[in-house]
Amino acid sequence: MSAMSVCPNCGSDKVQVKVLPKYHYRESGLDDIYLSGDWVTETACGSCGEKFISIKLEQQLLQVIALDLLMRHGLLAGKQIRYLREACGLTQEQLSKELGLRRRETVTGWEREAEPTRNWAAELLLRAVLLRRFRSALDEEGNNHLAPFHIEGLIEFEQVFSKYFQNFFVPRKHVRLSVQNTEERWQPEPLCSQG
Repeated sequence: MSAMSVCPNCGSDKVQVKVLPKYHYRESGLDDIYLSGDWVTETACGSCGEKFISIKLEQQLLQVIALDLLMRHGLLAGKQIRYLREACGLTQEQLSKELGLRRRETVTGWEREAEPTRNWAAELLLRAVLLRRFRSALDEEGNNHLAPFHIEGLIEFEQVFSKYFQNFFVPRKHVRLSVQNTEERWQPEPLCSQG
């Protein structure tokens, strides 16, 4: 007997269930998520012809994807920002306020871009806000679907990220830049002499 023994569309019991060993998970809203193993099943109804996809532990899967995106190197692409924002339960307006942006359209623009349009300072601030909000979402009762080893990885990442974030924004000792005019071009003078 299958997990889905009747069609949710027409109520018929003429259903066939098959495991999909590889599945392109477009429902996530991301282009590059593929699931493998026996976690995805397709139920086809012989009466109405409808097909339904079932994914085991889908809520956990969605949080694992968010965790992977938060911990991923490089600048986030637009669809990845939207995915994380939604995983944190934020609207574009709320995210823009948390980032200290004057206009929601900045976040809208980031999400529409296939390629990142932010500098590293903006990216770090974005990740810090999303990381904090993701953690808050997990702390809500009944909302944490991650396994203990996922949480351990998240805690380790938070510690590393926190140090990196602090070092990036720590005030630096002011170094005076001296520029000299040579016959051909302007160029900075070396900060220390070699000798």
